[in-house]
Amino acid sequence: MKIQSPDDDGCHRLPGGAHSVRNYTVDDIRLYVGEDCVLTKAGDDQSGRTGGESFYLGTQMSVPFTPGQSPWLSYSVVGGGA
Repeated sequence: MKIQSPDDDGCHRLPGGAHSVRNYTVDDIRLYVGEDCVLTKAGDDQSGRTGGESFYLGTQMSVPFTPGQSPWLSYSVVGGGA
């Protein structure tokens, strides 16, 4: 799936989820394992490599698939009104 020019405000769902993400936008994003951009308890539904609550993904960066991780189901633009 390819998403172009995401809106800066709110929570954006990733239909079907994503295991790896490449951020080629001009904004940093935060990935979540829940559909509503809500932080999870540390370690819930994520591998240790990606952290416990969410994953901060800078512009022009990527996060590869990590065995055992749950898919990312939503994201918000850092600085947006999520």
